[in-house]
Amino acid sequence: MKPRALWIGCFALGAYNALLFGIGGVLFAALSFLFALPLVIRGDRASALSGLLLEFGATWLALMTAQSNAGGRLDDPAPWLGLGIVPGAIGLLLALGRVVHGGRTHLRA
Repeated sequence: MKPRALWIGCFALGAYNALLFGIGGVLFAALSFLFALPLVIRGDRASALSGLLLEFGATWLALMTAQSNAGGRLDDPAPWLGLGIVPGAIGLLLALGRVVHGGRTHLRA
């Protein structure tokens, strides 16, 4: 599979995963990651992981923003914000590393 198509597919799965995590918790998110696992193992790992993590983080932060705008309040929002920021930052760093190295990566199988 081409790295760009792999990235787009995992990007979409990342959004799906974040929505499932918000609705059903860890069990549904773990099942969604199992759907992405063959893509990560078979293809270019850096592209797959960057798309998956970047979109999970972005979708999770969008859900947190929508919840806050709807009037919802959390006692301590830091761990919930970190749940979106950390994977998003890791995904962004993987994507940037992939671009900087011109497609060469040390994460290949």
